[in-house]
Parts: sequence; structure tokens; C-alpha cells
Amino acid sequence: MTTRSDRLHLLENYLGVLEQGSMSRAADVLGVSAATVSRQIKELEHTVGARLLQRDTHDLAATAAGEHFARDAAALLRSWGTLLDRHAGQQPRNKTLRIVAPIGIGQRILLDLVTDHALSREGLDIHWRLINGPIVFDREGCDLWVCMGPVPDDSLTVVPVGQLETVVVAAPACMPDGAPLTVESLERLGMVALEPHFENEIELRAPGNELVRLHPRTRMVTNNVPSLIRSACRGLGFAVVPRLFAAKELRSGELKVVLPGWQSASLPLNLARAPTTLPRAALDELVSYLRVQIPKLDGVTPR
Repeated sequence: MTTRSDRLHLLENYLGVLEQGSMSRAADVLGVSAATVSRQIKELEHTVGARLLQRDTHDLAATAAGEHFARDAAALLRSWGTLLDRHAGQQPRNKTLRIVAPIGIGQRILLDLVTDHALSREGLDIHWRLINGPIVFDREGCDLWVCMGPVPDDSLTVVPVGQLETVVVAAPACMPDGAPLTVESLERLGMVALEPHFENEIELRAPGNELVRLHPRTRMVTNNVPSLIRSACRGLGFAVVPRLFAAKELRSGELKVVLPGWQSASLPLNLARAPTTLPRAALDELVSYLRVQIPKLDGVTPR
């Protein structure tokens, strides 16, 4: 007979299978056999009375019923964690926060901040995933999403933490005699674009506050900041990039600011979490910490 505790594990394992996209990969992560995972999924489907997974030779995906079930399961598990946080009592208990962040800012900036915070909190564990682009919050089963740009899900509670200042940069090879480029020469040069923020149109504000719109040829589109910076360093085109990410290359001279005095649009940086009326001490502490520390970074304007 399946106990209530076992049922929670079934939900966790089901979400793990969806996250990994494979029974065998989920089994490796969970530390059990693929046969055990398969048996658990069949047991869960029997209990629910619906088929949750669509399986074929190569792919595994949630059915429509499985998608709805995954959202409810993730919400239930978050509520369970909230309940335990609220009534943990005096005995120390390990807490795991599941955080999703963009690859560029996650690798270069946030990892150090989150690690330092975890070191200062006994019993706090971190599940750290780096994903570019929008996520389905409930599907990821995360506690906190660090979002560069607007948060597309209006069901989430959004905590603004700063504006990422951006600069227009290019390799010295793109600047004859080291002279700054003009707006016209930028359009001829072409750009390396950061998806989805700067692609088909670039807005620049001149020193006299005039707004200029550029429509340069896009030589490359990427959603990965390190790839963007590397391609710009090799001279493929100019790039509009958060100054925080390109600080090392600007110091070394691999990249140059090509339009001194001009301003490009900043990018909002937000923390998104599921709304709840119950306190979650570990998550609240991390959000408060990041709200203080992120605006201190060079290249971030407080909001």
C-alpha cells in the first residue's frame, strides 16, 4: 500500500522524469533503476486514473493531462516545503532552494552571490539550473527565477532588483585607427545580437537626447552571453551587451566602446517567485540578500 510519504516521492520522481526528458536519465539522478522509475510512473498513472506520459522509441513528453498534473504537483510540493518551513520547530532541518537563472548572468555573476549566501546559512542547500529564455515556472518546480528582461508570467510575484546598463562594443579590428565608429558605420558593420533583447532593431540615445533607431544586418543571433562576447571579440560585428558581462574584455582591450556618450537601452533584472500567503524563511532571506547585493555590482543601476 502506498503511504502519503511515498506519494510525495512519486510526485517528485514524476517531475524529475519530465525535467530530464528520459526515464534512464531521471533514474541516474534519483539513484534508482530505470525499471523502478517506470514502475513508479505506472503506479502514479493508475492512482490518478489518467495517462500522464506519452512514450515512443526516442522521445518522452507529458500528455495534456500530464501537463496539468505537473503544474498541480509542483504547486503541492512547494506548499509542502512552505508548510515544513513554517513549522520546523527548533530542530535544524536542511532546506533546498531550487533556483533558475540565465546562463550568462548565472555563470559570471550570480553563482558567487548565491554560493556566499549558502555558506552563511547552515542547512541551506541549492539546486542551481541555468536556462536561457522564458520558463514554465510550475513545470520547472523552482522556488526562484532570476529573469533578465520582463517576466512574461503575470501569475508570479515579481521583485525588481536592478537595471543592467548596456554598452555598444566592438573589437578594435572593427575600428580603423582606433577611432570611434559612427551610427552609419555601425549599420554597415552588422551586429552580433543577444536574443531576445536586441535583434532586429536597436534604439540608441544620442548625447543630445535624440532617439535613433538602427536596423543593422544581423551577423549572428545567440541567447548565450559568453558566445555573444566571444564572437564580438573576434570581429564578427558590434554587440549591445550588459556592461557587467563585458567588464573583463573592456579592461583587456579585446572590446572597445564604439559610441562614447551614447546610451543603449538597459535591461531590467527581476526575481520571480510563486505567490503565497505563507512565509518561506529560506527563500525570503535569499531574496532580501540578492535585493541588497545585486545593485552594488558595477554596471547595475538600482530600481
